[in-house]
Amino acid sequence: SFETMMRNSQWVQKIKSEENIKIIDVPMPEWSYKKFFDGKSYNIFDEVWLLNDFSYNIFSKYKNSKKVDWDFTEKKLFKETEKNNDIVRFCHFSSLNNGFSNKNTNKTLKAFEALINSGIIDVELTVCGGKLDAESGEIANKFKQIRVLKNIKRKDVGKIYKNSHCMIAPSIKEGHGLSFYEAKKCGCYIVTTNFGPMKKHGDFLCDVSSYINDETMVPSAVVSVEEILKKTKEAYEVIKMKTNSSAKEVKIMKKIKNKNEIEEENQALMSAFSSKDESEDKNSPINPDVLKSLKD
Repeated sequence: SFETMMRNSQWVQKIKSEENIKIIDVPMPEWSYKKFFDGKSYNIFDEVWLLNDFSYNIFSKYKNSKKVDWDFTEKKLFKETEKNNDIVRFCHFSSLNNGFSNKNTNKTLKAFEALINSGIIDVELTVCGGKLDAESGEIANKFKQIRVLKNIKRKDVGKIYKNSHCMIAPSIKEGHGLSFYEAKKCGCYIVTTNFGPMKKHGDFLCDVSSYINDETMVPSAVVSVEEILKKTKEAYEVIKMKTNSSAKEVKIMKKIKNKNEIEEENQALMSAFSSKDESEDKNSPINPDVLKSLKD
């Protein structure tokens, strides 16, 4: 994207003049500066690809823009598997640069701290990313229910989603949010901000208390710790209800199976008695009391 390949367009013109190639930009609106957008800087690209409605609503004024879509996830890494339901597992992906992040990691950890302190202890939060700030690190070190994984490999990201019931991602802004697609593919619920494009993926949406405008195209959505806690609790309750229902369903199925097996055994015994009596004395019926005791 233009936003990550330096803050000027000189490299684009240089490459286009030297090589017979097409250059396509995939903008990240949350990092796109208003001065470049208003200055029509994106006209230097042959095409501007817009990955979602959120981007399209911003960049569609450019004639070289087009909306594109594909399966953004790697199928081998991200797919739903059976989860371990002994506890409710959450995950959160922080930024590799804690001093320049939109992920709301500090508030997420404060909300999870409050969740545990409220008495909900059969939970786990896996935080993945770079080094945490001092306050966030202190919270993480307090609780055995919180584990921090730094600089994990790509293949391990899929494992974390597969082991998690829910992703907590109350970002202040996102442009596309690949993690939302990955989490959904792995069967995770999502707690996120009620603001585009995150709200499209969310199951539990945190209300925005205010917006802060800056020099980019997308304002920052302010979400409180209390709101993140509220939605995380809701997610916990839904997951517990679902896992308990599944456990009850398994027990019921076992009971049905056992009952059917007993009925089959009784039928076999009845047939055996009937065959024996018929061979010995056709006029001697099986005692009804015996049949009743077999069924019992």
